[in-house]
Amino acid sequence: MTYQPPCTTTPATAAPFVEFMLSAIDEAICQAEERSWGDQVIRLPEVMDEGFATAFEIMARLGLAHRSTFWKNYLGPGLEMGLLSIRYPERAHHPRQGYRLTQKGLTLKKLLEKRE
Repeated sequence: MTYQPPCTTTPATAAPFVEFMLSAIDEAICQAEERSWGDQVIRLPEVMDEGFATAFEIMARLGLAHRSTFWKNYLGPGLEMGLLSIRYPERAHHPRQGYRLTQKGLTLKKLLEKRE
């Protein structure tokens, strides 16, 4: 004997509800991530374009001078969270190393621009 649920629905009637729930969950996750990222990481998409920029260029756009703080509070978390990609991943200290926004970073940038 197989289990029969007390109420069955067809996929056509459940689809709008499922889409709504997925949208609500996605928005809640995005808001929670945004709160946990902190103000520093959120500022990265605001000062970056689609192209590559060096660490010094990004620091200048943010008005920062202390490189180790920049790495600890901005670049490190930005890379960990997938907001940034690195030009030469196989050579972290490449002389022409650059960073750019990933698709996730660009999406966050668009979301932040809409809120303003």
